[in-house]
Amino acid sequence: MKEGEGPGPDEGRRNRRPDLCHARSGPRGPVRKLLAKPDAPTAAEEAAAVASMTRLNRDASRAAARFAISAGTDVTGFGLVGHLLAMLEGSGVAAELRVGSVPLLPGARRFAESGVAPDGTRRNLAASRPALEIASGVTETDLLLLADAQTSGGLLLAVRESEAEALVAALREAGDEVASRVGRILRRGESAAGRIRLIP
Repeated sequence: MKEGEGPGPDEGRRNRRPDLCHARSGPRGPVRKLLAKPDAPTAAEEAAAVASMTRLNRDASRAAARFAISAGTDVTGFGLVGHLLAMLEGSGVAAELRVGSVPLLPGARRFAESGVAPDGTRRNLAASRPALEIASGVTETDLLLLADAQTSGGLLLAVRESEAEALVAALREAGDEVASRVGRILRRGESAAGRIRLIP
């Protein structure tokens, strides 16, 4: 698959239960909102946020092009859960996200726990919440971080389970050092289509 091209028409049939991999840390909203306030983020937190927001997805997309990607999106204004829901609705399947596996920018959780979140993030969460199955141990802070309205977010990619670790390694080699397996596509019958199960 060349950069900029989508998966072939039979990719979904070959990849019936792929894993989900995320290429870059986020969310940026809580950190970005505080960048204008003196002394709020540390210098290291600010540097990490700026580096992430200015990084292109070019190298990650080139690395991913070597794999049988069945679906993918860049995570931007609708947050991770919002963009994942769009992928699921178009595919007629459900997904499970491991909240603890989603890479976060330094300081993001601390700021979110203190109530710092853009209005767009709160609207995203309100819109996504009806489609979420929230397991015990997943907090409101977790939900805010997953719904973060991002600028220049990383890629969310669905790939065969057997290729997931190799994809993560390729993404890290390409420069996205925090790329991770963050979830899986559920078998039909495990959950209703178009829903996201969130586990700690």
